[in-house]
Amino acid sequence: MLRLPMLSVGSEEIERRRLQAIKSRPEANDVFGQLRLNGVKVDCDSWRSESIHAIESVLKKYKECCWYFMICSIAMATRKELVKSKEVIDVELIKEVVEYLEKDDDEEEEEEEEEEDDDKSDSDSDDDHRERSDSDAEEEEIDDLKDEKTRQECIKQLLERCSKMGFSVKKGQEQQILDLMIPYLRGSLLYFMAIKFFMRRVSEYIDRSCTLDDLDRLKYVPYY
Repeated sequence: MLRLPMLSVGSEEIERRRLQAIKSRPEANDVFGQLRLNGVKVDCDSWRSESIHAIESVLKKYKECCWYFMICSIAMATRKELVKSKEVIDVELIKEVVEYLEKDDDEEEEEEEEEEDDDKSDSDSDDDHRERSDSDAEEEEIDDLKDEKTRQECIKQLLERCSKMGFSVKKGQEQQILDLMIPYLRGSLLYFMAIKFFMRRVSEYIDRSCTLDDLDRLKYVPYY
């Protein structure tokens, strides 16, 4: 196995190089490396040996020269299965997404604060005026989004966007989901564009939060 200097490169780069090395000598355990490389968390300590046996039984049906391709196919199919399991958008999922976005926003704000100039105090009066203006505008947006016709139109746009992305919205939770989305719709001239952008972030979160923690998810995915 390829030896790498642990201090000179990051863990992701080590994993990437390791996967390059195993192309010539693939093994069942490399499926988990491929999954991690594609953003899937793997929690299989309690059933690793069973999963290795299941993967090996599939690999042995093919010539060894095809194993690397099969390992990639198994990993891709498993990831697809995990994403599919979150295709129903509900309140709990949106709460997780909002928490994810808030954390992301906090990190961006910290970076911006580090880049601010020392003459910030000179523009305090301008900032106060701007904050009052923003607050007034925000109140208008809040009122607009409380209007029943506007809310129904937003829900309609949400359902259409989810359908196009292969998702569905849990029936009966549309209003609650919209309430959680409102802070991300404010200030937008076109709500359907804000909804479209928000759903992209939902898809991004789903992609990044997949966890393989069930043997059945691995055993019963389609193998090609």
